[in-house]
Amino acid sequence: MPSLIDPLIYSSYEKMTDDLYWISSNLLLRFNVILAHYDKEGNRVGFHKEFKYPTNKTSYGYLKSIRRDFDFYLSIENFYRRNGEDRIFIPINVQDIISVRMALQVVFSWYNDKQYEGLYVTKNGKLMMTSPAPSYIIQMPGANYIEFKPIILEKKTGVDDKEPGVFMGINDNDGSRLTLRNFMGLKYLIDSINMYEVALLMLNYLGRPEFGSFMYSFSSEDTVEENGGNVWERKDKLNINTLNTMKNSVSKSPKRFLPGSKILKSIESLEGEE
Repeated sequence: MPSLIDPLIYSSYEKMTDDLYWISSNLLLRFNVILAHYDKEGNRVGFHKEFKYPTNKTSYGYLKSIRRDFDFYLSIENFYRRNGEDRIFIPINVQDIISVRMALQVVFSWYNDKQYEGLYVTKNGKLMMTSPAPSYIIQMPGANYIEFKPIILEKKTGVDDKEPGVFMGINDNDGSRLTLRNFMGLKYLIDSINMYEVALLMLNYLGRPEFGSFMYSFSSEDTVEENGGNVWERKDKLNINTLNTMKNSVSKSPKRFLPGSKILKSIESLEGEE
């Protein structure tokens, strides 16, 4: 059972991030879950909301629904910047994952498909590449792109000991030189990941607020029909139990929020509405 979180603390969480895989010494594959968004008026809205509406389907005269609204995506990022290097941040959204998988499969074929069996040759005991060498570019959101090229890497076991590798360039940065082993790890994760399931597992780690938190009440059952003519209308911003919990949390922990903060102001405005 997910752990319960104080509603005030819960509403302050903005994002969860898992570091999935080190692609190279400075390039990281991450998974991100966005826990809040902002409406057209600029108000911050958390991903957990509850709705209460009257009905004649129950003996107690009402029903409740829970709605969650969260976003998630993969990202490729540099962990730190070296020698004035620009920040690398390439989001991989759900609509991008298929094209990225296809690109990685093309790169994979350079090393195991008969079509490219002459790409690497050994001459006088040394590993060499024939030309022209293939390359592949993935166009990503915005003006971002990822470029792959086959290369030759020197192993750490000796000066003349070399092996096939993959160059992974991102935008106009210097890029990373990957061993095939590192590339295979990246391909496995991109191929096998179920983005929605990963997001759910991360949300379970966070837990949830107590039932009844962030409650919206409606005057009729019709208002909860999304395809109907009525627009969602919030009758009360938070139920009285949640409001009292917030007030008690602030009074018990005065250092948690500074006077004049947006959260304290919102609590004061809610108190005035009761």
